[in-house]
Amino acid sequence: MESSNPLEHNFSQLIAQAPPADGGVGEGEYTFGEIVLNFRTDLDLWMVLTNIINFLLGVGVLLSIIFLVVGGIGFITATGNKEKAKTATETIKWAIIGLVLILGFGLFLNLFTGLFTPESGTPPSGTTS
Repeated sequence: MESSNPLEHNFSQLIAQAPPADGGVGEGEYTFGEIVLNFRTDLDLWMVLTNIINFLLGVGVLLSIIFLVVGGIGFITATGNKEKAKTATETIKWAIIGLVLILGFGLFLNLFTGLFTPESGTPPSGTTS
């Protein structure tokens, strides 16, 4: 029995379209009504993990900068109070240490991933050119 629901019909057409089965790098553009879905079929676990780690590195840098600013404001507003100045100095010190560690890890990660990912234009393993 044919369904009278146009969304169900479009959805079944969407499911019927499949990405490339050759296992290579592929891109797909699939329409669902007026919605166009674009996706890549070459995403793997390594890329997903790298993207998550890069996002977390960005959050870490942002937090370090926020703590650096908070420490600077605390130092400026200490106005002779040695305890506040010491607390602000410690905040600035740890923010800088955190920023250096995060940036160092980011540099290491980019160098590491550069060693183990194929160059641009190189076909994935198992494919022939």
